[in-house]
Amino acid sequence: MKQRWTTLLGISVLAGASLLAAKAARADVGDYAYYKIINGELDYGYNLSNMTDLDQRRDSLGSVVGLPNKGSMYCVPTACMNLLAYVSNHGYSTVWPGAQNWQANDPTLYNQMSIDLTIFGVLMGTDPAKGTGGNAALNATKMFLNPAQFGVDLVYANNFWSPRFIDLALMAISGRLVNVGVGWYSDADTALPHFRRGGHFVSLSYIASPGLFTPGKIGIRDPANDKMLFAQSAFATDTYDSEDVPGFFGYTDANSVDHLQGFRVQSRMKGYGSGYIDGALVIKPKQGLVSQGSSLLLLSPVKLANAEQLQTIRTFRSLTGGSVSDIAYDPISTKTPYLIEGSDALYELDLLTGESRVLPAVQRTETGLPTLSKPQRLVIGGPERKLFVLQPGQLTAFSRDGATAKVFTLPAGLSIAAIAFSEKRGVLYAFDRASRVLIQFDADLKPLRTDRLDIPLATPYRLELVSNPVTDELSLLCDGSVDIYSWFGGEKGITNLRKVALQGARFPVGIDIDEAGNFIANDMGKLVSFDPSGRPSASSPFVGLPGGTNQRLVRSFSNFNPAIHTTPSFNNVLPPSPELR
Repeated sequence: MKQRWTTLLGISVLAGASLLAAKAARADVGDYAYYKIINGELDYGYNLSNMTDLDQRRDSLGSVVGLPNKGSMYCVPTACMNLLAYVSNHGYSTVWPGAQNWQANDPTLYNQMSIDLTIFGVLMGTDPAKGTGGNAALNATKMFLNPAQFGVDLVYANNFWSPRFIDLALMAISGRLVNVGVGWYSDADTALPHFRRGGHFVSLSYIASPGLFTPGKIGIRDPANDKMLFAQSAFATDTYDSEDVPGFFGYTDANSVDHLQGFRVQSRMKGYGSGYIDGALVIKPKQGLVSQGSSLLLLSPVKLANAEQLQTIRTFRSLTGGSVSDIAYDPISTKTPYLIEGSDALYELDLLTGESRVLPAVQRTETGLPTLSKPQRLVIGGPERKLFVLQPGQLTAFSRDGATAKVFTLPAGLSIAAIAFSEKRGVLYAFDRASRVLIQFDADLKPLRTDRLDIPLATPYRLELVSNPVTDELSLLCDGSVDIYSWFGGEKGITNLRKVALQGARFPVGIDIDEAGNFIANDMGKLVSFDPSGRPSASSPFVGLPGGTNQRLVRSFSNFNPAIHTTPSFNNVLPPSPELR
């Protein structure tokens, strides 16, 4: 039997070893997370025994504090509170609602949680009769987490893609806390098109991969599944079979009109009413990727569990042994793309196994233009997580799987040196070194406008252009310079141009910006942090860790589309099946 060493949440175990050998997370009895390959077959599992399991259904009686409408529509605040309570009980006690035994039979704690859930519902815009939408839940959850330590993702099924059982499993195994979005769909288990008509939020606590003759299993902490309305029930995991189902999926709008989005594969939760997995809200500890020559370093300074065992630094080798020239950190996948100097290929690193592969990208567009030739820079961006590649004379936008591509031929004479993507505006920026020209493109590489930056470039070394994920401010660092130039580049062009002097810096290279607004760079081999004014900051957990040519911090992600996801079909409500509540 061929066995492979696989890294689990930073703990190396032998693929094929027992589950007990694969324990990860905190020293919580029964916890494990593993991902292994034996004779080419994938096997994985996950158990989070102490995932919180708060009750959403709460009624008032005497001194007992309940929720509006008995909590019938409070699945989203409750499931998100499950994750926050887990964080606060696993090393981050200052995170709301605080470190407590929320399962205890304590009326005071129960009432306090009812009040907290009421507040959370207000922040999320929960309607006691109509439920909760997703984007408000994302923003409310972010409010209680340090953005330098944690990111929050909101993922929806869209068009021809949906997060599936395997995707949620890999998110969880990689150390993230996952709330599963379950959609209630019409005509479940038939060949007819399925239309979303409401949904539900639950917290993931268990995963077992499918076998040759057995389905995959998903275990959830369901906030709606008990009838105890005046006290907290015992925490429990409900387990369901899961299978991937291809079909036509869509949603029903506020006027009861069905909209077909496309043919895609969604994971069915067998026995869970008409539920199909179609989304997730995820809390993730911040990680970073650094390139040093032919090595890629995964930095994990923030730990939700088992701090004494989780590796802070893991080192991987590029596929060819060549120097890594750029990285695009995928915000939701455990696989992330990169470039190798002198190679005409796109590469992808599996952060769980440490192995790389060539991403099978299309070689030519429909018009016959080559898509890859001496790629120089790489960024990922947009709700579809497109890969934007800069190469001599052209820009290429690949779909995330590399299957489709669009090419823009750059005007003669331009020497584009750096690119960046703005998630807020959905715009790609390209900066020309010689002319100081800044070009804006939409996500399909349609030029939007051109401006000129009147700034000096202090050194002849590599340029790094990055966007602030919160404010959308752009920043440019010339490697080796202690000055950063920042500005806003919206529809009206360049505004609020400013110079930021990095105080105490010596030779900073490879800038990035975290979600707290701090500049992160490699200075003399170590990562350093500066606040938006350029003053040294110790608030980043990455300070002092190894730096490299490139440093990329994982960012929060959302593919929320207000034109679709604000319709009533995407409100999360009490399960319609009586047996589930």
